[in-house]
Amino acid sequence: MDAVAASYSNTGYVGLPLCLLVFGQGSEVDAIIATLFVVCALFSVAVVTVEIGVQRRAGLDARSLLAALGRSVLNPLVLAPMLGAACAGQA
Repeated sequence: MDAVAASYSNTGYVGLPLCLLVFGQGSEVDAIIATLFVVCALFSVAVVTVEIGVQRRAGLDARSLLAALGRSVLNPLVLAPMLGAACAGQA
């Protein structure tokens, strides 16, 4: 969880101002899109990792791994970006 917190803050809070400083005002949209991709991927991996860690305590086998992945996909932090991308792809 510490790595997730550090990575997000570096991307969102440091990356955006640096991008604006180096590339100017025209880079705002690109920087925000890149930040959203990083955050969506980062949160997805973090949720899956936490679920696997919870299942490992109970004994990790193929069935519990599939259950962890299933719960991870249904997590709002993972599901919302996937649905948003699917809706954007339909337009």
